[in-house]
Amino acid sequence: MGDKDQYLTEVTSQNEIIQRFEALQANAPKMRISTVKQRKKLLSVLLKNVLKYRHEITQALKDDYNRSSIETELADTWVVVKEIKFALKHLNAWLAPERVPTPLPFVGSSSAIHYESKGVVLIISPWNFPFNLSFAPLVSAIAGGNTVLLKPSEYTPHATRVISKIVSETFPEDVVAMAFGGAEVAESLLKLPFNHIFFTGSPRVGKLVMKAAAAHLASVTLELGGKTPTIIDANVNLSATAKQVAYSKFSNKGQVCIATDYVYVHKSIEADFYTALKQAIQELYPDMRDYPRLVNIGHTKRVAALIDDARQKGAKVETTIDLNVEERFIAPVVLSGITDDMHVAQEELFGPILPVKTFDEISALAPEINRGGKPLAMYIFTNKKAHAEYLINNIPAGAALVNETFIHHFNSYLPFGGINGSGLGKSHGHYGFLEFVNAKSVVRHWLPWRPSSLLLPPYTRFTQFVVNLLIKYF
Repeated sequence: MGDKDQYLTEVTSQNEIIQRFEALQANAPKMRISTVKQRKKLLSVLLKNVLKYRHEITQALKDDYNRSSIETELADTWVVVKEIKFALKHLNAWLAPERVPTPLPFVGSSSAIHYESKGVVLIISPWNFPFNLSFAPLVSAIAGGNTVLLKPSEYTPHATRVISKIVSETFPEDVVAMAFGGAEVAESLLKLPFNHIFFTGSPRVGKLVMKAAAAHLASVTLELGGKTPTIIDANVNLSATAKQVAYSKFSNKGQVCIATDYVYVHKSIEADFYTALKQAIQELYPDMRDYPRLVNIGHTKRVAALIDDARQKGAKVETTIDLNVEERFIAPVVLSGITDDMHVAQEELFGPILPVKTFDEISALAPEINRGGKPLAMYIFTNKKAHAEYLINNIPAGAALVNETFIHHFNSYLPFGGINGSGLGKSHGHYGFLEFVNAKSVVRHWLPWRPSSLLLPPYTRFTQFVVNLLIKYF
């Protein structure tokens, strides 16, 4: 497949974008008052159609960049299926008014929180997990009673066609519409007054999205990335740890926002770690013909340039270089001797490169890692609870996993998202639902006399007496 074939030929015109937005906007009030039963029906149809096109989903990613069908089933299909099932199970509770206490000075009133839709939302999804990162936020948006305009990536055309098919067979066009194209279409969409924007992508583009949202005071959810560290302490099971690290780095060719971006390994086990890591790579990926490709030639050139830059500045390659830009293929690359002036130490890699640094004392890691920003995730391998607790408590991150990688993404009870440079807001389960709704305070007074009348002007000595009581006792 040539690189030019990696892009969709269909591009949604400006007029079509406006028409679709206006239809969603007109239907938003109706969707806002839709019942739990109506929203569940939409989600149930979505579940049926995702399962109906299960084979086409896996084939699409195979065609786009040679993704393993099992990897697609786990990281895309299963995530969407479990999110739908989770929402169907819990939606009644999520939408029920939440009673909260009312302070004693306001006796005669009741207080509650009602969850209402934000309105018309925009979801801009990426190419690395196109089904997961299109449909998982879409599930939350529909559960919250919103209308949605979804823009999938232009870099995975086969996946986008299946997404479009599922959307058209599931939702009326005034509930979920789609827009196709590249950056110019995204720019057009961001000029429209959406009520909420859910974006998954790079921090650089995330800043542009947030700036555009500010023009309309739209709320945003940004799922970004950053440099996810993995720390490997001394005295761990190196074989098992190396296999887990290799999977967390090289799964989907490293094109994963929560992939290990770099490793800190205890200096005493550095040499043994390289041996174990190379063995793990061989065991996980014995036939490189089945290994995923990078998404396009431009991305492949970028990753190759990172490797060249590191080697020119003194990094040592611990594995064999196997690279073919035209085929969009780069075999796993492990680098040692990393210095701060190398681009691999500064940029999110999003490719099959694993830079390795060493450390002597666990206490030295927090200041060093924190200089690189707050990561989307952090993986810690250690047998010492005190070491794990030190890193969890001293390194801000979207998630921290001890002796594991990735699995927090599959737990719908946990929030998924970053902090500052690695993202704003959360997704998955109830946390995803909360991103797409407004928590409205509702107070009802049911006594003929209102205690608050004691606080009305004109202010007297008695008013001051009441205020003093409030400050002292409440």
